[in-house]
Amino acid sequence: ENRQYLINRSSSFFKNLFTKYFIRLDSESYVYMLAENDIINIHLSRLGIAFKYSSQHNTITSREYSDMHVDDNQCFGTLTGLRSGLLLSPMAAIEHKNRHQLCRKLIVPYGEIRISKKPDRYHQTVTINRTSESKSPFLHKYFVFNLNDRLRILQPTDSPTGWLYLALLHAVTSHCLPDQYTGMTGMERSFELLNSAGSWSDQPFDPVCRQILLQIAIISPQVNYYPENNQSMEKIEWNPDYLPYSLQHFGYYLIAKKLLEASEEWNFMYSTSATPNNDELEQLFKSKKYNEKLLMKLYWDYRDSYNPLARLSPQMEAEIQRTSIASSYKPIWENSWGC
Repeated sequence: ENRQYLINRSSSFFKNLFTKYFIRLDSESYVYMLAENDIINIHLSRLGIAFKYSSQHNTITSREYSDMHVDDNQCFGTLTGLRSGLLLSPMAAIEHKNRHQLCRKLIVPYGEIRISKKPDRYHQTVTINRTSESKSPFLHKYFVFNLNDRLRILQPTDSPTGWLYLALLHAVTSHCLPDQYTGMTGMERSFELLNSAGSWSDQPFDPVCRQILLQIAIISPQVNYYPENNQSMEKIEWNPDYLPYSLQHFGYYLIAKKLLEASEEWNFMYSTSATPNNDELEQLFKSKKYNEKLLMKLYWDYRDSYNPLARLSPQMEAEIQRTSIASSYKPIWENSWGC
């Protein structure tokens, strides 16, 4: 009869494994380990996934992906600064077999994105807050992204939720320089995902998608006129403790709202329970925190400073040109006469 023994969380063995790998997925209270002979079964109870540590081979294999193990090197050249997520590599990679056919996987838990920036560091740090069950009842969810080494991109496995979440992660981990793995900035890859068909839906978004859209929308700075009934002064409230100002793209709010509107065009075909009303996302779009017409104007003013991949779709840009009544900024020398 094989007996299993619960490993003490205060032991050095538990703490070493947890702090090196599994803290990237969930809190310590949701991780437990059971010893059985020379095998350690590692369970993440809230996420519902498990791993197996072999002391003989010194490897941690996945229960859900039995042919994959936890990679010792958790750096993969993109999503820089993200402190959550566990990288899995195929077991065949250890023996260097069929390397051209291998596909690594990244497991990322769902939660509220937190961004911090220290003065002595060149890149922001991104963590996923998973402590508030009442605020987010979907903390049992996680996403799996495939690393396509031929295309040099991360690929979501479910649509549209995975596409939106990956776009959010790329947006908040972006930098002015391109990522080593993708060859593009996080902002470029984020808009590439948001503009692609995988992010759009012809049925109402579920609550998880709506929470992700909310986090995408608030990346844009809050803009309004001052005073509000006059257009003589533009007020932009950049978030100094968030992303660098150059990465707080004006288009995130606009495309998030457009995605929501497109998903609600066929609302009459679905039950009212499938279309949440007056949630945080709905309140944001109804509030006066963002002057949408001014946001369109500012997007157009800054448009040429964005790389072509980090722009709204041609259809959205054409719509902005039709609906925006405010005149865009023009340098003074364009109106001056030469001598």
